[in-house]
Amino acid sequence: MLDYVFGNNAIYDSVSISPGTVIGTYGCGFGLQEGGSLAVAGTPNSPCWIVHCSTTQEYPCGTPCSDDAAVGGFVAGLDARFTRWSIAGGCPDHLRARDACYDSVAVLQSCEFYGGRISCACDQLWLGLANCLLDRVCLDLEGAPAVALQNCALLGGSLTLARYDWVPWSIKDTAFEGTTFSVDDPLNGDSAYTVFDHNAYLSGRASCRIRPAP
Repeated sequence: MLDYVFGNNAIYDSVSISPGTVIGTYGCGFGLQEGGSLAVAGTPNSPCWIVHCSTTQEYPCGTPCSDDAAVGGFVAGLDARFTRWSIAGGCPDHLRARDACYDSVAVLQSCEFYGGRISCACDQLWLGLANCLLDRVCLDLEGAPAVALQNCALLGGSLTLARYDWVPWSIKDTAFEGTTFSVDDPLNGDSAYTVFDHNAYLSGRASCRIRPAP
């Protein structure tokens, strides 16, 4: 059962979500504007859920489409912990960052993502994922966000990395099983800006390992 439903809301201030809250979204659920922030404060024993309405009940606003995103807009100040995100496979996004304030930070910690996509295309954003599970998720970072993944697990899905500026990439202590990779890196893995270390891959799938493009 959903506690709240958010659809196409423009958020200009701080919004906090309490432990155990279940939220359904449609359209752009939380459209963070400049100055807006979202803190999702789940706990290990009382996680929060953010799901697309179509996965929980009869969808009142038409067929889910590629423009749908649970969180979008300016993602400055996004902090989600112990949160379970669920979207049916396909285009809708859990997180879509197309704009960001200077030095914006989005932190996703101890979260679980099922289906859908995380899409970031903004070189002023630092995106950090720690202790997260991504199950059949498209992690699309084609647009030069600074990114850090640590102690995560990706099951299936895909990881797209592309940067066109001197932004850092760090992927460490992360496991990949059947994940497909696409890397576009004019820096050619410059060690001053690139750390891919202590990662694990499905046995026999060495060809899937992350490598900067030649």
